[in-house]
Amino acid sequence: MHLGFVSYEYPPDTGQGGIATYVKQVTELLSARGVEIDVVVASPTRTGALRLAPTLRLYFVTCNSREEFIRQSPETLASIHAKFPFDGIECPEYGAEARFIREKLPQVKLWVKLHTPSYLVKRLNDRYYDQRIWRRIKKTWKPYRKETDSEFLALREADRVLAPCESMRQIAMKDWALPPDRVRTVPNPYKAGEAFAQIELPNGSPTVIYAGRLETRKGVWNLAKAIPMVLKQMPEARFIFLGKDSRGPLRQRSMKQLLLTELGDFADRVELIDAVPLEEVPRVMARASIAVFPSLWENFPNVCLEAMAAGRAVVASKEGGMVDMLTSSDGGLFVDPEEPNEIANGLLTLLRDPQRVRAMGERNRARALEYYGNKLVGELFDVYRTLSFD
Repeated sequence: MHLGFVSYEYPPDTGQGGIATYVKQVTELLSARGVEIDVVVASPTRTGALRLAPTLRLYFVTCNSREEFIRQSPETLASIHAKFPFDGIECPEYGAEARFIREKLPQVKLWVKLHTPSYLVKRLNDRYYDQRIWRRIKKTWKPYRKETDSEFLALREADRVLAPCESMRQIAMKDWALPPDRVRTVPNPYKAGEAFAQIELPNGSPTVIYAGRLETRKGVWNLAKAIPMVLKQMPEARFIFLGKDSRGPLRQRSMKQLLLTELGDFADRVELIDAVPLEEVPRVMARASIAVFPSLWENFPNVCLEAMAAGRAVVASKEGGMVDMLTSSDGGLFVDPEEPNEIANGLLTLLRDPQRVRAMGERNRARALEYYGNKLVGELFDVYRTLSFD
């Protein structure tokens, strides 16, 4: 089986985020199972090809923007296909990267993987901003229309659409009117780094960590409202926010400044850390016993898998893919991300029960290592083989 993966984002040249991490991980894991993989990625400086493993090759498209990459990558794919035909090609929906692939390679199976469409990112980040009267009026006369969305238009060319979680699948079918048989739920694999897997299980530390960008859609505003409720009942608790600053929920210049205002007199018990190099994340996460991810909605966050591999209990949003990720291990408490009281109660429940936290962390680690890092890879092999020869 010979698969192609296309992604503008790939570490370290063009990104370290969710799409880049997914593409790197899924291609390495499938290649280790004997699948022939060619990955076409962007780089501002590199060109040519690089063999990463006996069955894994990286092809660089030299460019300075996603638009350039979208237009040039089909040529690279076609040159590979002419020598070694693909059984199927996967690319992300984000940025409409599938736009010209079908035209260049009409005979090859094409799949689009849903990470989080741009319209949905904007809708979530503007959740509170859009509640202003003038914004509601504007939304009435100028609603979202999929027919003008380049990501939807590019996705129409795909043979199948792959969603990491059932919630993303349902949203795609509803908002983009996709028939159920075209959208398949296919979870993302995750190979935990040794640094996460070697972190000691929680020892009762009353410290909670949030890791991720300080965005409205990540639920950090409501988390900041919940923290004083927790500290009034458990003054010894401590909180860590690890991630880059972003705009506030009403498009204020700094979410970080808004969080400090919301925390008020409790700000001295909260540590705000800007993004650190990826290799430093395990060291910071090891300081906490509990991870909290109260996203307004989330697809399939790598950071939750990292927390699971680190052996942390998780307080997670009930909206989106973390329900899929944590239910089997019984390693999470699910909360309504719009309700600070519910977030606070979830955190207090775990902070008051260190033995439960340790047991949840142990189950989460086992699930991350045994399923997402191993068993799921075999399932993916079968999925791609079925899609290739369907």
